Amino acid sequence: MKIKSPAIGLIVAASIAVPLTAQSYDDGREAIYVSGPERAELLAEMRGFLETVQGTMDALVAEDMVAIAELNAASGLRATANTPESLTAKLPEPFRLLGLSTHNLFDGIAREATDL
Repeated sequence: MKIKSPAIGLIVAASIAVPLTAQSYDDGREAIYVSGPERAELLAEMRGFLETVQGTMDALVAEDMVAIAELNAASGLRATANTPESLTAKLPEPFRLLGLSTHNLFDGIAREATDL
């Protein structure tokens, strides 16, 4: 098959090259090895963060500070109360600290919403 358009040729070449370079690119991330249930726990927490942000945006539009406070308090440090110790022990310190910082930020948003 002969490609007649140079633009199409570039697109085809790029689609082949991108996966090859993506496999060898080191972005500094570290793999975290956890069990299936622990993985589900981590993903649920991350999903909860996104749901809190979306709910906060919706509540901001509605000017509902009570909802903002409740949503963010639920994603604050109290959300870590049921995290299994087996999972926490497997997390690299930078990852664990980022999570704690994020929970603290949600607590801060909840406090600010309460104070308004």
